[in-house]
Amino acid sequence: MSGKSVFTAEEWRTVGGLPYYAAAFVVASGPHHSLNTIRNMLAGASEFAHGPATTNRLITDAREDSAGPNGNPGPTKNTDENLHRLRDVIEHATRLIDDKAGDDGIGFKTEVVRIATAAAAASKDGQFGTSGEATNEHESAALTALATMLGLNPAT
Repeated sequence: MSGKSVFTAEEWRTVGGLPYYAAAFVVASGPHHSLNTIRNMLAGASEFAHGPATTNRLITDAREDSAGPNGNPGPTKNTDENLHRLRDVIEHATRLIDDKAGDDGIGFKTEVVRIATAAAAASKDGQFGTSGEATNEHESAALTALATMLGLNPAT
C-alpha cells in the first residue's frame, strides 16, 4: 500500500487534489450556468468525502486532506485556458501516481472517474438545472478523455 508519504508535499497537492481537478475538468468541458457549476462541484466534493469505505491509502489520505490545499481546482469556466490547465494537472498527477503509487494507483484513478461522473450528473442543463440531460455530450466526452488521461479503459 502507498499513501501520501511516497510523494513530496508539492506532488501530494497535485495527486491528493486529483478528484477535484477531474471534477473541474468535466464541469469546464462545456457551458454551464453558475448555479449548475456550483451544484456539480459540490456534488463531486460530497461524493468524494462520503464515498464507499476503502483500505486504499491514496483515497483515505486524499479524503483526510481534502479540506486543505488539495481541495481547490481553480476556475471551472469553459475556456480553452482552463481546460488546458486542468488537463496538464491531471496528466501530471497520472504520471506521479504511475511512478509512485503502486497497487493503490488504479483504485485511486478509478475512484477519481467515479467522482467526476457524479459531478457531471449532478445537474441538468435546462433552466435551474432541473430539465434536460443529466450528463450532456460535453461532459460525456470529458469523462472519456479523463479515463484515457488516467490510463483507464473509458468504460471503467
